[in-house]
Amino acid sequence: MMHSAARLTYDQAQNAVDGRPNAAPEALRQPVIEPLYAAFHALARARRKRGTLELDLEERKVTIDDKGRIQSIVPRARFEVIG
Repeated sequence: MMHSAARLTYDQAQNAVDGRPNAAPEALRQPVIEPLYAAFHALARARRKRGTLELDLEERKVTIDDKGRIQSIVPRARFEVIG
């Protein structure tokens, strides 16, 4: 289960880390946002140390019919809204 303390956009969270927060992210910067960024950086360092394979592959969109059969698999538009 996840408990959300605020509904922040990625830009709001990044601005808080970069020292340009607005009111909502500023209250969460030290207790929430900074520890999350620290965890991200720790995981990224460990990943680089392991030498993981990074593939920059185009994402695909799978269309399924009402019976659950695949109808098509096509490249997903780069900024397509999912939903």
